[in-house]
Amino acid sequence: MDYSSHDISHYNETNNSAMQGKQNKTKKISCKNHRVNMAILGDNLISLDLLNKYYAHQKEALDIDMIYIDPPYNVGVNYGYNNTWKGESRKFFGCDWIGSHGSFLDFMEPRLKIGHHLLAEHGVMFVSICDKEYPYLKIVMDKIFDAKNNLGTIIWNKTGGSASYHLNTVHEYILVYAKNIEKAPSLQKYKKGSQQIIQKANEIKKSGLNYIKAQSIFKEWIHNQKKKLYISPGEAEYKYLHPETFRPFRVTASCAQDRSESRCHLKLRHPVTAKACLTPSKGWKWSKATLLEMYKHTKYYIGDGFVLAGKICYGKDENSVPGKIKYLDEDLSHKLPTIINLSPPKNKDLPPNVIFSTPKPVALIKELIRSLPNKNISVLDYFAGSGTTAQAVYELNKEDNGNRSWILIEEVKNTFQKVLLKRLEHIDPSSDYRIYEFHADTSALMNKI
Repeated sequence: MDYSSHDISHYNETNNSAMQGKQNKTKKISCKNHRVNMAILGDNLISLDLLNKYYAHQKEALDIDMIYIDPPYNVGVNYGYNNTWKGESRKFFGCDWIGSHGSFLDFMEPRLKIGHHLLAEHGVMFVSICDKEYPYLKIVMDKIFDAKNNLGTIIWNKTGGSASYHLNTVHEYILVYAKNIEKAPSLQKYKKGSQQIIQKANEIKKSGLNYIKAQSIFKEWIHNQKKKLYISPGEAEYKYLHPETFRPFRVTASCAQDRSESRCHLKLRHPVTAKACLTPSKGWKWSKATLLEMYKHTKYYIGDGFVLAGKICYGKDENSVPGKIKYLDEDLSHKLPTIINLSPPKNKDLPPNVIFSTPKPVALIKELIRSLPNKNISVLDYFAGSGTTAQAVYELNKEDNGNRSWILIEEVKNTFQKVLLKRLEHIDPSSDYRIYEFHADTSALMNKI
């Protein structure tokens, strides 16, 4: 679709301003990045195109960093909108689609195309879907985004599910696509207990305790946190404190796994005894050049049963094999896994007396948003439902001092007024956002996409 020449004369607006709409409420905007949080009531096709036309004439482009949508799953349940699209079989990208699948894709295709257009070049889109429509929707998204930009599929294991005659379905899918895979960020999962460990180390440092006492308290705390399942076994390995800085660290193995004759067997001298340390039986896992770089030091630190020098951790003397120091603050995340385990929230995330049948967990959406390392992103959700995405953005900003912004679009008036807006007020009555209502016929727009 050529948005630059798109005719918007079919909109039921009072003038040519794309953002005129019906503005119900305006709050003072104080976003550092000048982006405006928006809650929009209206058909998402019309609303998205209006936003696009408006920002085309602004100094700052709309370029969306992340889109998350949770569209209707085409399962025949009425949540206030048509959740089953019925129609004849039709050709779609050269394939024959059976009945409602084709109609569902008719519904999704233009909305995915607009989403793709609005994404920044580095942007990422997440789409929740059930197993019934997953294979069909993936083919459509491969076509719109290009299959090479498919980052993968996340399985949300929600532990409780819906039982059919044969199987109990306990999962849903989240399709993940980049606008341009070459420019997309690496999606990360931040280790849940890592910040707690770092905070504890800082508390101990500020207490003024001597190092030996501090190390003892820290190890005991790590042990208890692991026992209570507050931190993972991997995080519990960061049980040592640097003698001077109190940075938590772990010691990684140094032994090569392949044949010893192909490996470096350089002997390292202990910083205190000046005697040659034991070497790994199969040689070092690093090259000689890397090992010598790690060995460089002008000072050493004596800890509780170990000695640190350069990037190497030695035993108290030369009679043990040295290992590599790995600091926790340099290892706070890893690649986002393709399985996320979270129980459905039902209505626990919603304000009192506010009911919504199918809310996604705030924790799930936070996990997806947090996977983008930039804390200053714009997030668009044009199947907003109960407003989970706005709450996820708000909570993340509060937790990590981020400056993310959101745009929510919901077409069901009852849901918008009695659920979404009430939730926004409950999250933080003083938060900044604007409310718009758009009315227009989508048929003309769909023919142009």
